[in-house]
Amino acid sequence: MDAFGLAEQLLGCVGRIRRVLDERLRVHGVSVARKRVLGALVDGPVRQGVLAGAFEVAPRTVTELVDGLERDGLVQRRADPKDRRARLVALTEAGERVNERAMATRAEVIQEIFADLSAEERAALSAMLGAVGARVTAMTAEPGDGVPLDVLPLGGGDYPR
Repeated sequence: MDAFGLAEQLLGCVGRIRRVLDERLRVHGVSVARKRVLGALVDGPVRQGVLAGAFEVAPRTVTELVDGLERDGLVQRRADPKDRRARLVALTEAGERVNERAMATRAEVIQEIFADLSAEERAALSAMLGAVGARVTAMTAEPGDGVPLDVLPLGGGDYPR
C-alpha cells in the first residue's frame, strides 16, 4: 500500500474510533470533545486560553464547549485571583461524577477496540504510530520549539507516546 492509502486508512480508522466513542459517551451527556475538557480540569481550574492552546484549537471552540458544559452544570467559570481579566474553568461535583463515568466507558471502548491485537501487535502498532507522530511533530514544529527538525527516529528504539 502506498503512503496515501495508509494515510487514508489511518484517518478513516481514527474517525470511526471517535464516532464509536462519541456514541458510547452520549449516555453520560458528553462527547469526546466535552470529555476532553472535563479531563483537563481534574487537577484543578484552568484558563480557557490554556485549554485552547493545549488542545490546539481556536479559543472560540473552547468557549463554545465550556458554555455547553456550564449550561449542563458540569463546569463553572470563576475569576482568576491572579488576573482580574481572566476566567478560570473548574469542574463541579456533577462534572467530576460525569468525568469518572465517562472515563470508565472510554476505557471499556478502547479495550474492546484493541481486544483482537496481541501484546506484540500492540507494541508494533505503537512503534509505528510513534514514528509517524514524530515525523508529523517535526513537520509542524516552529523554530525554537525545541524539536530538532533534522533528527527523526527511523526505525527501532523507543518513540514518544
